[in-house]
Amino acid sequence: MPSLDSRPNLIDDFRNGRVSAAAFKRIQTAGQIFDIRLSQRLDVERCHRSPVNTLSIDPVEGRYLLSAGASGQIFIHDTADVQMSASGQGGTMRVACWIDRSSRHCHAFSVETVQWYPLDTGVFASSGMDRNFKLWDTNRLKPVFVQKLEQRIYRHHLSSMNCQTVLLATENPYAQIMDLRSGSKIHQLAGAHRGALLTASWSPSCENICVTGGSDGKCVLWDVRYSRGHLVSLDVHSDRRGKGEHRKAHDGRIVSLEFTPDGHELVTFGQDNTVRLWDVALGKNRQINFGRVSCHALKGIKTCLTTESSPPMLVVPSEHLVKIFDLTSGLRLMALTGHFNSVNAVELCRFSRRLYTAGTDRNILLWTSSDGFADEEHRKPLRSSEPEGLKASANPRAVTEDNWSSDED
Repeated sequence: MPSLDSRPNLIDDFRNGRVSAAAFKRIQTAGQIFDIRLSQRLDVERCHRSPVNTLSIDPVEGRYLLSAGASGQIFIHDTADVQMSASGQGGTMRVACWIDRSSRHCHAFSVETVQWYPLDTGVFASSGMDRNFKLWDTNRLKPVFVQKLEQRIYRHHLSSMNCQTVLLATENPYAQIMDLRSGSKIHQLAGAHRGALLTASWSPSCENICVTGGSDGKCVLWDVRYSRGHLVSLDVHSDRRGKGEHRKAHDGRIVSLEFTPDGHELVTFGQDNTVRLWDVALGKNRQINFGRVSCHALKGIKTCLTTESSPPMLVVPSEHLVKIFDLTSGLRLMALTGHFNSVNAVELCRFSRRLYTAGTDRNILLWTSSDGFADEEHRKPLRSSEPEGLKASANPRAVTEDNWSSDED
């Protein structure tokens, strides 16, 4: 993939109108991602004392990075707050605030998912092995909503189209949909799986469509408006739509599901060491060969993709590697090496094109296409204004203090 610097004719074509603005942006994005490497000048402050399970970059500005892991702690890094090194040649993205084990609000066991509220940085959600789903006020770092389930929660997902409902994948063979306004479980998606659900996701284009993936290798599409059952169970061995009990998308656990932004396609990743791309409307496998992508995960892992590049790109953890693929052809574009153990989560910032990865080695690594502080245009406006969600958290020590009193609820 040639960079823009090696293609001066592209800029001339853009100026002369032979290349559209959208096409120019996609090619530029692809060049940035293709150039990506482990940053030698910027790093993320080390804070986790146990494996890191999950990441989430805020969708509003791409500034605040949520992370959580096996200890139950939750950290928020401010990627615009860089502490310069003594030499002035690099810096560290500092922790803005955290929820420590000493806080009574901290999760008791491993946190499997953290996610920013889709509309602002004032709220985020977490869930995990202590069976609790929590919605947090970022200003106070205290939960405003807590729901304890009877099962361990492997994954939750807040819809970007209907932020009032959350989809929960649990150790039971059915998914649950919960209304955050009332705190009640409004729907149960049952009858399709025969094992624990490891992952689930809402469609980004239709608020009534969701997908679940389980330890039984089944990937099932649902329309929550209908009570008669699921729409289709994806089957790698058949091109026909169906609901048969033996229809499977993978010959092993499904550990990741990722819709394309338009909701037309779905990427699945399984313990059979395969990645598959599906046509959602037809329920068919696209038959794209991504090669072997190693997976020994027993729980869900986080992948990511972008269609803002040309070609669209898919980022997948593969043991200690991070592999980047051409989504349309399955061609492996690169394999990033930096972690000492299995990678559990990857997150690509759509604003700065930075890639964050986290793993069992307790590290969060930063990958960037231009070493140093090349994204000044992204960072300058972030420094000029403090997002509403973190104004009250300027003092990190305040996060672990317990201000509870008897007249508080």
